[in-house]
Amino acid sequence: MFGGDFGDQIGRYAILTDPKSNKFEVLVDKVNGAFFLTKGWKAIRDFYGIDLGA
Repeated sequence: MFGGDFGDQIGRYAILTDPKSNKFEVLVDKVNGAFFLTKGWKAIRDFYGIDLGA
C-alpha cells in the first residue's frame, strides 16, 4: 500500500496541502512499518472537525 510504495521517500516531516492551498506541517513517525501523523495532526483535526467515528 502507500507505505510500501512510498515509504523510502517519506521524510520525518511532511507538509500536507489541501485543494484550497491550506498547509499543515506534520511529524511522521514510522512504527513497525506503519506511518503515523503525530505532531501537527491536532491542527488538521481541529481545522476539519475530525473526531472519532468521523
